[in-house]
Amino acid sequence: MSPWKLTAEKLSWEFDSGDEDRWRLSVWAPRSLLSSAPGPGFLTRGGVLFEFIISVLPTDAPQSASSAQPIVPPSDKKDNLARVYQTKEGADVIYSVKGELFPAHKIILAMGSPVFKAELYGNMMESTAKVIQVKDMEPDVFEALLNYIYTDSLPTGNEDQDDKDVSSIICGLLVAGDRYGVDRLKLLCELELCTMLDVDNVAKMLEFANDQQCNVLKDACTAFIVNSDQMDKIKKSEGYTRLSESRPSILVEVLERAYQFRKVS
Repeated sequence: MSPWKLTAEKLSWEFDSGDEDRWRLSVWAPRSLLSSAPGPGFLTRGGVLFEFIISVLPTDAPQSASSAQPIVPPSDKKDNLARVYQTKEGADVIYSVKGELFPAHKIILAMGSPVFKAELYGNMMESTAKVIQVKDMEPDVFEALLNYIYTDSLPTGNEDQDDKDVSSIICGLLVAGDRYGVDRLKLLCELELCTMLDVDNVAKMLEFANDQQCNVLKDACTAFIVNSDQMDKIKKSEGYTRLSESRPSILVEVLERAYQFRKVS
C-alpha cells in the first residue's frame, strides 16, 4: 500500500523515564479519514500505515561510575541454536526424506511442533525405529522446516535459486507448517508469498491459496488481479489457463470481487 498522509505531522514528544505519566502516548485519527482516500479506504484495503521516528538521546548529566547501569549484551540463544543445527552436535534422532538424512534433536523439535512432540514422546512414538521416514515432502522443504524450528527464520534462497524456486519452497513450507501444527510458520509463509506475486504466478498462487484455505494470500491474489493493468499477460500464464479449464469457480469469485470493488470506488 502506498503511503498516504492522513493528518499533518505531529511535533515530537519527549519521554522522561522518571515521569510515570509520560511512558505512554495515544494519537487519535478520525474514522472518517481512515475510511476515505485513497478509496475505497484504508480500513477496507487491509490495514493502516503508521510511521514513527524514535530518537534515543543521552542524558545531559554524566553518570558517576557507581550509578552507571551495565550494558546488557543481546541474547545469543538464537545463534547458539543455529550453531547446534549446523553442527548436529548431540543429535538424537534422524529423519529420512526421500533418502536424504537429517539428524536433529528431539527436545528442540518437540518444543517447536506438537506433531513432532507426539511423534517423539507421545502415542505416535516409533520406539523401534532408528530412522523416521517422512513421506510426501521434498528434502529442501523439510530442511527449511527444521531450520525454522531452530532459528525462527524463513529460507532466503541462494545464488543458484531464482524467485520461482524460493516461492516453491515457501509454498511447500506453508503446507509443512500446517501438517506439523506450526501455525506461526504457516502465517509467515503466507505473508511472504503475498510479497512475491507477479503476473506469471498470481493465478497459480490463487489456486494454491484456495486449496490451502489461506485467506490472506487469496485476498492478496484477488486484489493483485483486480488492480492489475496487465490482465492480458495474466491470461497467458499457465496458472490462469489451468484455472479457467479446471477451476472456473475461483475466477468467477475474482470477477465478483472486481465488480464489488468498482462499485464501491
